[in-house]
Amino acid sequence: LRQHGMAECNTAHIPYRTGYPIDRIQCPPKNELLDAEFVTKYQSLMGGLTWLYISTRPDLGVAIKLLSSHNHRPGSGHMDSARTVLKYLKGSASRGIRFTSIGYDQKLTSYFRYPEADVDTTTSYCDANWGPQDASHPIEGLEEMITVEECRSLQGCICVRMGGAVAWRIARELRVSRSTCESEIRATDDCCKLTQGLRLLLTDLRLSDVLAPTKLLNDNRGTVDWSNGWANRLMRHINIRGMAVRDAREHKEITVEHIDGKRNPADLLTKEHKAGETFTYLCEVVVPLRDDGGCWQNTTNPSTGQTTDVPVI
Repeated sequence: LRQHGMAECNTAHIPYRTGYPIDRIQCPPKNELLDAEFVTKYQSLMGGLTWLYISTRPDLGVAIKLLSSHNHRPGSGHMDSARTVLKYLKGSASRGIRFTSIGYDQKLTSYFRYPEADVDTTTSYCDANWGPQDASHPIEGLEEMITVEECRSLQGCICVRMGGAVAWRIARELRVSRSTCESEIRATDDCCKLTQGLRLLLTDLRLSDVLAPTKLLNDNRGTVDWSNGWANRLMRHINIRGMAVRDAREHKEITVEHIDGKRNPADLLTKEHKAGETFTYLCEVVVPLRDDGGCWQNTTNPSTGQTTDVPVI
């Protein structure tokens, strides 16, 4: 915030600008010469935000994924949206991932409202947003501006253990899916790969998680049925890549089960949430607020008397 002159900015309750889908922000014309200093500043900002997303803030993922795709040719609208993310960070600096070994104590972590999660094992969640980000509420007059890129679904997955997220991923599919179910199957495959990689790490750590299949939850009933070996003739076109999920299930590495869409924390990683209530609810699950209202505290060095800010773990 200080680096980009936003230390004293107003706060925002979500990292998105209402009424301005990031995918619909216009890029400068190809024949327009860009200001090199502006582009460098934008790329620097996106680099810092990406570091935060990778490290401890999965709630920034969708905004960062969409904005960073314009690193090569950003416009003023992209910079305005990136500044909105900074405003959101100003108002949510006390959010972070929490872990506990005490058990199902809601005071310590809000994640345990989810009965699907076991405190002693890993649970994975996946979701996909089929089609454009504003498909449910298209902006009037912008229908003709839909591009192939924005019709490619965003896929998100998150793995949790001991009350906190330990791995997460957001990806944009390479080819446009022909249905919601198809995009969800691809998201499930991506989550399956992340889960299998995590299971290898858990094996090295000699944790008991790998003694049983890892539960993988998705909110699309057709995807769950398909993953468990059932499919109607309309799903026969799913390629070999998707079959890896069934293969992992048959090897007892995962089990694929259904979860209600409103209770799926992976929804945080797949779409721009214009409804602040939904976004805040999911944040309280994945990156809850600290009880003391901050992630930093003042510490004085007894030998020098100098006071510095250090992160609270």
